[in-house]
Amino acid sequence: MTARFHLSLLTLSLLIGCARVPVATEGQVLNIIVDGNKCFASVNGEKFLLGNQDKDLVSALRQSAVAKDRISISANMETPYRCVGPAVAVLHMAGFTGVGFVAEPPSK
Repeated sequence: MTARFHLSLLTLSLLIGCARVPVATEGQVLNIIVDGNKCFASVNGEKFLLGNQDKDLVSALRQSAVAKDRISISANMETPYRCVGPAVAVLHMAGFTGVGFVAEPPSK
């Protein structure tokens, strides 16, 4: 094989590695919503105030769990950590051991 062929393969693999791929959202997703100074988590369209309705949120997560141990948190890039941290704690209380993050672009 020629050096040109190897360079073509390397270039192709770099382009594929840098390509944007759609995020798989087939599993369960916990959406974080910020409204003023309040942080909410949404599961299946139902909204819960983080830090105030955690027991209800844990119950809703357990009832609607697609995978018993994996979940993704969806938030935009402007979501403060003060909202993400409590969401992770609630997921831990609900028994999830694998937590992924899906970042949405900032709102314009």
